[in-house]
Amino acid sequence: MASTFEFITKTVLGSDASVIDFSSVTQAYEHLQVRIHGKSSYGGLSDDARISFNRSTTLGTWDQQYIYGMYSTDGVGELFSAYGQVWMSRLAGNSGTSVYQRGTIVVTIHDYANTSKRASLQWYGGNVSGDNNNQGKQISWGAASWSETTAISEIRIQSGSSGLRDGTSVAIYGMKSS
Repeated sequence: MASTFEFITKTVLGSDASVIDFSSVTQAYEHLQVRIHGKSSYGGLSDDARISFNRSTTLGTWDQQYIYGMYSTDGVGELFSAYGQVWMSRLAGNSGTSVYQRGTIVVTIHDYANTSKRASLQWYGGNVSGDNNNQGKQISWGAASWSETTAISEIRIQSGSSGLRDGTSVAIYGMKSS
């Protein structure tokens, strides 16, 4: 069964910010897709992007696994109940990359409004360094499950080590089965 996508909302930063928050997320869909196109103000080549729900800062609410490739290096990882956020693919950092370079991440949140299931998400994304630096190129895929069955009404996007740069955009789409 194919899914249909409906645009819900989008935020584009006009200046640097520490986070992008979406509140009062509609419960009218089966799943959500969040599309992130952004850059961190971190002084290195790249920085992880993070997502959290309902302003929860409780450690141990996520179990996640991921696989990544960084130029000529690859690896797998898992973070079990260690953090209050999901660590996703890398955003371009603020060093060694062109001013126009951004990281791109697509996140699908399954069953976000269903209070009898744990929400889960999967993501894929990556970035490319503007100066051909080997450490600035990365692609990754991952999945995570949330330990709570609360409906997701708030979504927070942030970078791991610093803030988000101006021009970062986050769009949310609703998904319905057709």
